[in-house]
Amino acid sequence: MNIESFMPHRGKMKLIEDIVEVDKDHCLARATPTPDWPLYSPDGISAIIIIELIAQTTSAFVGWRRRHEGPLGGAGFLVGIQKAELHTRYLPVDTPVFISCTRSLDMDNYGVFDGRVQTDELVCGTASIQVYNP
Repeated sequence: MNIESFMPHRGKMKLIEDIVEVDKDHCLARATPTPDWPLYSPDGISAIIIIELIAQTTSAFVGWRRRHEGPLGGAGFLVGIQKAELHTRYLPVDTPVFISCTRSLDMDNYGVFDGRVQTDELVCGTASIQVYNP
């Protein structure tokens, strides 16, 4: 699946590599942190990047829905973080992470999405984000 057809992120700001699965209610994406990522340090990637990973997975999810379910507005904007829990200080470099995103509220051009970032062994963090899609 060509992820760039579903989300606007490009260059160094495109962190998501693949959509593993997607349907009308959720999306699962994969990314592999590298030293080229924002917030890199010798210890790994700062866990605050978890918010961006969830936002990009949400973007891909909304883009997929737009293409398969009809118009949902233009490019979306992250307008709030309802809740975030980071369970680690750093994401490990060169270790794939999986990002899940589920819509919990969809009202007109506003949505709330619950996300989780994890490796095979560890839940790295969770967040609920608010998105406006004009």
